[in-house]
Amino acid sequence: MKHLITIFLILVSIQFTAQVYSVGHLSINFIDNSRSGGTSISNGVNIAGTGRVIGTEVYYPAIATGYNTLVADGKFPIVVIGHGFLMDYSAYNTIYYYLASKGYIVMLPITEGGASPNHGYFGRDLNFLATMGINLNTWSTPSSLIKFNGKVLAKAAIGGHSMGGGASFFAAANNSTVSCLFNFAAAEINPSSITYAKSVTTPALLFRANKIAL
Repeated sequence: MKHLITIFLILVSIQFTAQVYSVGHLSINFIDNSRSGGTSISNGVNIAGTGRVIGTEVYYPAIATGYNTLVADGKFPIVVIGHGFLMDYSAYNTIYYYLASKGYIVMLPITEGGASPNHGYFGRDLNFLATMGINLNTWSTPSSLIKFNGKVLAKAAIGGHSMGGGASFFAAANNSTVSCLFNFAAAEINPSSITYAKSVTTPALLFRANKIAL
């Protein structure tokens, strides 16, 4: 599956390199000042301001493996992936480690992870992070984000699984920031992912699964 995703990202001309990078990790609490609520990461880098806190685990190509290590030389596109609803982001470690090692900055929100998530809020979180990821290219505060200056390619993909897959349609609909969409077994959500899928104009790769009787 992870190889299919990489092929898809190549086909839409986001990024590809034969080089294998070390993987850095940073937790960031982004702030959407147009909303309220959210979920923070206790040891995350805090962005100034008030509003909805979108705690995000970020994995990226680095000069050395570890937490808060320097970004590798080059320009790297953004990939936002989410699930929500009782699924921890670490369940996707093979995917985000692989993508980061291939030259992508991967952002995984931890919001709406409870038993009664707000689907629309999560879709807006995915949408917001695509923009914020690209904006990392010029951020200088807090000081821990300076490492991303000049290292971000202004292209972003949004993906998700189950509820996050449905929310990815909401996030990508009518969004010029997003270069492509991918998801796994996307669920119908409220607001309807089926309705918003009709407004997605970017290339899309959709995985589905059927139950097999043994």
